Amino acid sequence: FQLDALLSRVSYISKFQIHGGEPLLNPNLPRIISYIKQKQKIKKIRIATNGTIVPSDELVKALQNSNIILAMSSYHDNKDTLKEIIKLCKYSQIKYKVYPEQKWFSFTLEPTFNADDKFQGCPLNKYLCYHNWHLYLCARICHCYSLYYDSCSIDIRNHQDNLVTSLTMD
Repeated sequence: FQLDALLSRVSYISKFQIHGGEPLLNPNLPRIISYIKQKQKIKKIRIATNGTIVPSDELVKALQNSNIILAMSSYHDNKDTLKEIIKLCKYSQIKYKVYPEQKWFSFTLEPTFNADDKFQGCPLNKYLCYHNWHLYLCARICHCYSLYYDSCSIDIRNHQDNLVTSLTMD
């Protein structure tokens, strides 16, 4: 697994986030969470969701009594579903956080932008993003750079030393 390769190259990961697309659409998410929860080098786990899908019973069981936070975005169109998910989290003792309504931005539909501005305004910029053997500064920058500037990342396959000191923003 790529996660095992990443963990072999770091002392620990303080914040590990699963995001997508929409992670709650992945039928393997409960199994993935169970696998990640076993990794002692991962301190905090967060799942970013758009708050439009109520977790399955299997996913609820995987999330209960854990250090996992279900991080939900608040959008104009998801208010009712968001209330249902919050009620389920409270009842099932699942940690959660709701982020205030955000402006949606598409890197594929709006390819001209200032990447530094997007990074500074990104609510996820405190989480390194791992995708396809590469580390990025945040999820949005990952998506941006994987589309346009793939050289702005660290390829962990070719990196043997301490990754924490290697990834900085210029």
